[in-house]
Amino acid sequence: MSITTKEEAFQAIENSEFDIMPREAIRFLYNHEPDEEIRNKVNYFLRHAYTPYEEEYLNEYTEGHPVFIYYAIVAEVHHSEELISIVINELNRDVFKRGEFINDYVSKQANVLVCVLCKAYGERAIQAFLDAMLDAIIDVHDNRYTKTAWAVLELCDVVYYTSEKHFPVLKEMMGYKKCKELQFITRAISDMEYKAFIPVIEQFFAYWVLEEERQRDMFKVTSREIGLALHELKTGEYLYPDLKKPYLERVEAWEERYAWGIGPFQKPKKREQELLSELERLKKEADRNKKILDKMRSKVLNSPLDHRASKVVRNVPKVGRNAPCPCGSGKKYKRCCGKK
Repeated sequence: MSITTKEEAFQAIENSEFDIMPREAIRFLYNHEPDEEIRNKVNYFLRHAYTPYEEEYLNEYTEGHPVFIYYAIVAEVHHSEELISIVINELNRDVFKRGEFINDYVSKQANVLVCVLCKAYGERAIQAFLDAMLDAIIDVHDNRYTKTAWAVLELCDVVYYTSEKHFPVLKEMMGYKKCKELQFITRAISDMEYKAFIPVIEQFFAYWVLEEERQRDMFKVTSREIGLALHELKTGEYLYPDLKKPYLERVEAWEERYAWGIGPFQKPKKREQELLSELERLKKEADRNKKILDKMRSKVLNSPLDHRASKVVRNVPKVGRNAPCPCGSGKKYKRCCGKK
């Protein structure tokens, strides 16, 4: 059926079969001139991405139906400033509340919209995404996995739009070392060649080397990702220099991104020769990375600054719990700074 009106496109998307992507309808809206009605549709469906839709919108979608992803694609063109808060509060809900196969699509489409909104709305979008990411990092660090905790991963492309004036908030984020998801921000900081962060990332790397040793972690994934980003930032020897840019600039247009639809079995199988070539490349890459990381980890583990063996030296007398707080508030220490 040929789509000739917005209404036909809306209907085609909202009545789409679970495993059939309404390409023509998406294409029609995507290429349509700026339109308030389309923006309103986009905002509605993304705002209600994980809740049942009202009667007028069929009231039959489940959290696993990709209809809101179709409107998220349209949002690349038809967006408003309101979409910033929708991306933060709705598209970044806990991934376990999504249909399993949809997780990857939502995450990648959120990355795209972060880039689109940063380019369109500048500092307003950048600051909003940084604030949301900081809140999420604190939640993860304090073991409070709220619906926005995954923003650390899905909003991290905002770092590619930052400048030196954003260094204070980025450094504050990097101070929450228990949050292993900071590895994704570390990669973006490395890509931006923010060398002022080398000491901070060195501390972050050391923390996770020691933590993985303590946990007897065989895979050491977190320290690997942090260590490689740190090595590339310090040496300027980037393994994939063409990828040092925001996600939006690394991927194809939507029709190529979703060439195989949205679903658990939609991607084509690679040919045997392609797989063999990729395995060979990955083996060489793994050997190169192992040599780098073994040297970096050894330096941390053999350092006299190893915090496992060191003692905390107090420069001031210990304050009793019932003594006046030294900050001068007039409260007892246990009711003031002692609570921190």
